[in-house]
Amino acid sequence: MFYSRTMLRDSLTGFGQLDGSNLLPTTSEKCLKQVLHQLMHLHSLWKETLPLSVFRRSIGITINTIVEELVQRIVVLEDIAADAAVQICMHFSILQVKNSILLIRQRNRQKKSQKKSSRNLS
Repeated sequence: MFYSRTMLRDSLTGFGQLDGSNLLPTTSEKCLKQVLHQLMHLHSLWKETLPLSVFRRSIGITINTIVEELVQRIVVLEDIAADAAVQICMHFSILQVKNSILLIRQRNRQKKSQKKSSRNLS
């Protein structure tokens, strides 16, 4: 998992150092898409191999790593232009929606496995 977190942090370097200018770097959206793609890949690898509790914890830690890194880059800014603030909010909204999809899929899988196990017990 350490390797995965490091890989995701490295992918966020495409975000560049935010400098408080009017707009985020042009690579920021591409970088976010790459990070989300890597997260989906980790999800597909881990969902069938890890026990549910370990899977949830691993995905949660990984998502937290991404959010912490982005927040750290924003917090160090002294001034954020209105246009950049809108873009930052948009990026966090995308991150929120995509991550909730990962967790909802997992919840649905858990419900299906519970139904199967209850059928097997009958």
